[in-house]
Amino acid sequence: MALSAVLGACGAAPHVVEPPSGIASARPAPIGVSVPDDPQVAAVVARYREQLGAKLSAILVRSTADIGPQGEPSNPLGLLVADAMLARLRAQEGLKVDCFITNDGGLRAPLYAGDVRLSSVYEVMPFDNELVVVSMTGGQLMEVAHLIAKKNGEPLSGLRLVIDAVAGAASDVQIGSLPIDSDALYAVGTTDYLAESGWMSAIAEKLPTSRTGILMRDAIAQHFREVHARGETLSPMMDDRIRTQAPAPQGAP
Repeated sequence: MALSAVLGACGAAPHVVEPPSGIASARPAPIGVSVPDDPQVAAVVARYREQLGAKLSAILVRSTADIGPQGEPSNPLGLLVADAMLARLRAQEGLKVDCFITNDGGLRAPLYAGDVRLSSVYEVMPFDNELVVVSMTGGQLMEVAHLIAKKNGEPLSGLRLVIDAVAGAASDVQIGSLPIDSDALYAVGTTDYLAESGWMSAIAEKLPTSRTGILMRDAIAQHFREVHARGETLSPMMDDRIRTQAPAPQGAP
């Protein structure tokens, strides 16, 4: 039986190449609801759907309430994920990490009350973002903090700051409980997307960066498994790691 390859593009007829002659021909191949399913393809899809269905339906942990990505300058889902990622990076042997920063835009769905399944994690984080660690000075980290302020907050852990709502700038920036030293070096955990092409890339793309090989989605799932193994549940939380300094009333001294 001759081996053939079919190459097609939107709006064009497919090209059929018959090796070893190399003779190519083209014919229309309409695609739509009128085209019956191919039994062999359907069988392959069904087999993988069954395997993936069992994996994705696995319960990782329970949540006491909905945990959503809405809200500024912080939101419960962003805080949960940032804390989990910082803990995961710090657990990596030989890795020192001072703080973790990610972006709200990468968190695409809330976690709902009740059983949290692996499929829930894929809904929250559908991207294959990898955790990385960027080495930067305190001065560069302050620039990152100003960008966070201009965005009116982003999910972060190990870092605290105050947003000046008028100037769109950060102040009182701390790592842990200590003010940032502009000359010191800090290890900042984030994602490859944010460091290489997202809003942080303006500062981070040329800085020394260590890739961990850890997918953010896998790290979230593992964190949930560990929470369940400790006999705990997930609950929404809020704190003051990002505070907003409101403008003074007009006429105030």
